[in-house]
Amino acid sequence: MRRLPTLVRLPLTLVVAVAMLAAGCSSGTTNTTTEATTTTTIPTTTTARMTVLQMVEDANEKIELVPPKQLAEQIESGDVLLIDVRQPSEIQRWGTIAGSVPMPRGHLEWFADPASPFFKHDGVFGDFDRRTVTFCEGGGNGALTAVALQELGYRNVATLKGGIRNWVNSGLPTVAGSESSTGSQ
Repeated sequence: MRRLPTLVRLPLTLVVAVAMLAAGCSSGTTNTTTEATTTTTIPTTTTARMTVLQMVEDANEKIELVPPKQLAEQIESGDVLLIDVRQPSEIQRWGTIAGSVPMPRGHLEWFADPASPFFKHDGVFGDFDRRTVTFCEGGGNGALTAVALQELGYRNVATLKGGIRNWVNSGLPTVAGSESSTGSQ
């Protein structure tokens, strides 16, 4: 089949697009591009844009925020998986909570999902009812991570209110980053 020259195709495409609009073919739910005999339909999204602070606020409404002293009591009285979602440089700067598992935010969902090829089979994840508390430096990434864990099916998830800064400002102890758990809890 012989292809039309570009100078003919461009005006033809415009004529087809105008004819479709005039005929009411555009419903607002799809964008349609027509080029010669090929039609591609791309769905449009209607999700409103959120700022990162709005995302954190939304996350804080969906999860339990545990104050530092209450978390210290939970750690003393039972089996709590603590996940430090900060970067290694942040852990070096502030220290961490004894027994916490360091797991940078960007890796957590991959390690926590049993369907993922990167799932941690070392006992850290997989118990969907185990008390799991996430934390970061100031609370935001911890909250976002806790919501992600809930969405993966973990049912007993919370985050440290105010992050490690709030923990330290409450006078609670930290250890050097190298003294945290290696994930064999």
